[in-house]
Amino acid sequence: MPVLVVAIVLAASDRGLNYSLQQVTRETLYVPLGDLERYKAKAFIDIFIDRAAKAVASLGLVVVIALSGASPQASLLLALGALLFWVRCAHALGTTYAQRRPLGLGGRGAAGERQRARRVDRLGRDAAES
Repeated sequence: MPVLVVAIVLAASDRGLNYSLQQVTRETLYVPLGDLERYKAKAFIDIFIDRAAKAVASLGLVVVIALSGASPQASLLLALGALLFWVRCAHALGTTYAQRRPLGLGGRGAAGERQRARRVDRLGRDAAES
């Protein structure tokens, strides 16, 4: 019974963190992109990258379980390796984001509001023309 409780708590935590942190962070990465770039990047990431990542993770676990005989230590090492890879990718994305972020984008005050209003107007015109 305690294993079931732990599994339920971990699954709920995973889903909660996905929607509260991961999704917000992912959406923030789209800020420096233009409208067309954002549309294409979101579609590609949401459709292809997410599913490919899940498939690779599943295959990795199957390989580790097959090679180690379901050793918890081997699974932990794989998870730690994946975590280190994720941290490296997050750092590289953060650096690229900081370099691409235009000055004044999303700024506070009247200038930021005018810029946001122009972007919304442009999105509305593009949608009307489609």
